[in-house]
Amino acid sequence: ATGNSLVWDTNTLIVDATNDRVGIGTTSPIGKFEVETDGATLVSAFSVYSDTATNEPLFYFRRGRGTQAVPAIVQDGDTLGSLRFASQKSSTVGDYTTTAKIIGLANGTQSATSLPTDLAFFTTPASSLTPAERMRILNSGNVGIGDTTPDALLDLDSADTDGGDFLITNTGIGLSGTVAGITSNSTTTGDIFTISSTGLTTGTALTLTGPSSTGVTDHFVKVTADIGSAASLLNLNPDFSGSAVTGYGVYNLAT
Repeated sequence: ATGNSLVWDTNTLIVDATNDRVGIGTTSPIGKFEVETDGATLVSAFSVYSDTATNEPLFYFRRGRGTQAVPAIVQDGDTLGSLRFASQKSSTVGDYTTTAKIIGLANGTQSATSLPTDLAFFTTPASSLTPAERMRILNSGNVGIGDTTPDALLDLDSADTDGGDFLITNTGIGLSGTVAGITSNSTTTGDIFTISSTGLTTGTALTLTGPSSTGVTDHFVKVTADIGSAASLLNLNPDFSGSAVTGYGVYNLAT
């Protein structure tokens, strides 16, 4: 020990009294507490043994304004905590940069009875060192992928020009059931499923490809509905007024 500092077995445990820091495996901790090792996979573990179901290993991020002695409530936009993943990007010791992170954010007016919070997820794309937000879970429960302010329970936004924004692939053999379904039995006004593709010039807004084998005994497209007097089972309003437009209101080719 030197002064109020403590060194145990060179770098097994270091207490830096000058900077109020503790290091395990390092003689120069960069924060209040740092653990560093060569070669080991398991750096830390949290274990709890209890017959009470709610007793759990707990890693706690706590954030407040003010001071320890006089704390104050957080404000809208405050970062409440982050879990960061950093990559060594050169041969210089300690040359790390954050490449992925999960952040908790105060989003909305904060009070003693209401603390709305978001979770934001970031990853770093190729040819970049800057993490970009990929997904956000709002305090409302809405999830945005490519959208920080999702308007629906699941909102996908993309500027990708290569397509493939949303894909479902099922390779099950002998599949029985529904791969993707929409159930909205309580909806009385509005649209259940809409496709908007106002900029489409080449391609198809909706393509259905059926089975290629023979002996299929069910319907490829089946519509069952109790249609009122002021509605239509199928309502088509194609606009063929553009120049050099060739198309069909309904095109049916059967073999």
